[in-house]
Amino acid sequence: MTANLRGHLGCKETFSLLYYEFDAATKEPPFWESESYKLIDRIAADDGRFTNNNEVIINTEVRSIPVTKKGVYFALRDQGACISLLSIKVYYMTCPEITVSFAHFPTTPTGAKVTSIEQATGTCIEHARVEREPVYLCTADGQWSLLTGGCVCMPGYQANVETQTCDARHQRLMAGRSDVELVALQLRFLVIPNDSQRLLLLLVK
Repeated sequence: MTANLRGHLGCKETFSLLYYEFDAATKEPPFWESESYKLIDRIAADDGRFTNNNEVIINTEVRSIPVTKKGVYFALRDQGACISLLSIKVYYMTCPEITVSFAHFPTTPTGAKVTSIEQATGTCIEHARVEREPVYLCTADGQWSLLTGGCVCMPGYQANVETQTCDARHQRLMAGRSDVELVALQLRFLVIPNDSQRLLLLLVK
């Protein structure tokens, strides 16, 4: 038995993903004009095209584009594809907020191209001052790289590298003492309340 495939209507296995950049928000998307939209890619179902119909295979495709304006519209052009689009996720890459070398760097968007590197300048944390201007590079994949400079704790404050904070010295000294030791210190303060230099020596000791 032979089958005659002449005149058989097939279906495509791809759809087109396009985008259109715009600087102003509108209630309705821009009127469809193929010349206005830029083609990102023609996307196909890489797996499962010739498998049993009862078998469900889900593909995940990732594409990136440079954004040069304030807004962007996306369009999907389906001309009879034998595939189903289950979901779409639109996001932009950022380097996460971070505190390092006693400097705080805010969440920083990555550059427009895969080779872009964005320079971020950090601000010193509380009770710290600039030793050398803190600069961190944000790469296109959302990772921080090549830290230069940083901040140091001001006089009277001690650096806590683990928590990235500048703690007051007397707080650090008190932290490890028992209640009995704290009471003893308080009693010493009461004995010589007018001798500030002596009080300071007792604290440090």
